[in-house]
Amino acid sequence: MKITVHQIKTAGGTLVRDTGYDYFESVQPRERYRSSRYNELVLEFSTDTSYRKTEKRINRIRLQTEGAKATTIRNTVEREGTALNNEIQRQAADCLERNGFTADGRLKEGSIIQTAEPGHIEESDVMAAAMELGLEGKVNPADYENPELAVDVSIDDVGVKRQASTRPSTEESKKRKYAYQTVVQINQQESSYTINGQNQHTALTTTMGLLLSGNLLWTNRIVFYMDGETALFSSINKTFGFLPIKIILDWYHLDKKVKERLSSGMAGYKVRNPFLEKIRPLLWNGDVSAAVTLLKSLPEKQIKSQEHIDKLIEYLDRNKPYIPCYAMRSKLGLCNSSNRGEKANDLVVADRQKHNGMSWSREGSGALASICAASHNNELTNWVYNRNLSFSLQKKPA
Repeated sequence: MKITVHQIKTAGGTLVRDTGYDYFESVQPRERYRSSRYNELVLEFSTDTSYRKTEKRINRIRLQTEGAKATTIRNTVEREGTALNNEIQRQAADCLERNGFTADGRLKEGSIIQTAEPGHIEESDVMAAAMELGLEGKVNPADYENPELAVDVSIDDVGVKRQASTRPSTEESKKRKYAYQTVVQINQQESSYTINGQNQHTALTTTMGLLLSGNLLWTNRIVFYMDGETALFSSINKTFGFLPIKIILDWYHLDKKVKERLSSGMAGYKVRNPFLEKIRPLLWNGDVSAAVTLLKSLPEKQIKSQEHIDKLIEYLDRNKPYIPCYAMRSKLGLCNSSNRGEKANDLVVADRQKHNGMSWSREGSGALASICAASHNNELTNWVYNRNLSFSLQKKPA
């Protein structure tokens, strides 16, 4: 179908309006304009299958042997994903600036912080749980957030193979490079939202903008769940350090690290396994000091590599502020794991981009991840038809 476009010019010949540019999005050379429904199918299909398979699906639906091309589909996804991500960043920046922050998440000079006292579980319930676990006198009721007044934030970094811009010419340049995304999963009771950013700072400032837009930042305890990456601890404290946040080291990663270091540091499984049975309950109860003392008292004859034992002690000392009493949290029905963030990571990046033979540009990886996140957030239809995003936590349909 051909559409006649018009131009309006002044008497002097200055272009005032061109309907070909003002009312239609720009396209690549020889690329046709597509309907919103067509674009919706292209974006949805591209979230769970390759561009070539998306091409086959689209052409099958349209009863065409040759129609949509994989390269055109890829260009559409990258263009839409970039525009969508820019809109999220714009909305986040607007929320930040309206609430006394700069667009990059720093408090403006003179801004007044009005935080509410974080709610916690009733003291009687905490003490009853402590008694059942034999932890009387070892717990602080204020450490256990009320889940109705808390926002859980799980963060995970993921890298996918990056395309080389030039042919490798040296051994150094032949080393595999990666395009990284930081995926954030935000949960508040039954509602959630997934954010991806091309670095930790962008992901965290976007998260802050989302929490401000939903009036969640000041009235809720923000609880972060992590896998132990040191740089991420620093990024969280730098961005959210003005709040009474809680950071929790995921139990699975703590347990895994202990097992790995002991396997490398102790003289065989016959001494390692009995030692694990002693140290794991201490860590499950959050007693890092006792665990470190136990490590330091290891008999020399049971040690294969003192270096690995020392590194484990260093790891526990460094992460002590982030190791809670997992036993109490489990008993009270609170989260101990960052697995929601890792699941979001799979849905947004890994399931689609981490397959044999696949490699991505930074822009292509980020754009596709933004489309996948929008689909996961039930935002894709709103974006395609209205060019808008709710940018708020969504309750998943039953």
